[in-house]
Amino acid sequence: MVDHVVEIRLPSLPRRPLLLLLALLGLVALAVVMAGAAYLLTARPASHHAVASASASRSTSARQQVGPTSPPGKPALTRRQTSVLILNGNGINGAAAAAASVVGRLGYRLRPVGNARRMDYPQSLVMFRPGLRPEAMRFAHDVGVKLVGPLDGMRAGAIRAKLVYVLGR
Repeated sequence: MVDHVVEIRLPSLPRRPLLLLLALLGLVALAVVMAGAAYLLTARPASHHAVASASASRSTSARQQVGPTSPPGKPALTRRQTSVLILNGNGINGAAAAAASVVGRLGYRLRPVGNARRMDYPQSLVMFRPGLRPEAMRFAHDVGVKLVGPLDGMRAGAIRAKLVYVLGR
């Protein structure tokens, strides 16, 4: 049996060092934010220079540009000179053939229609060969498609069309 109980008190940490530690951490975080802002402010003029030189070179090679940032410009090819491959990407039987009749009436040259590799495209899209963004933008406007981009997942040499129209849901 224990005759007496010994109570041991641990010293409590004073609040002042804890507040100093939190203030120091806040100052370090503020210094990191300020350094990042200073970096962004000093890096911006250099990026403007790069953009200016890129736009100067873009004007000389606008037809070679690919992607959503390439200048749309005016189409160099007529609708009759623009061939289109139509692929069914929605799984609905006859969708590509129906689209082909509409596209043909608009004056575009048609390549044989077919099926896309997958049938779950959520929306229709138009893809284009390098340098043909203006033609793709015109075609997308003609058929009411909002998604336009460079050939993705297809080699330009593997298709015999200038544009690819993938039908989505």
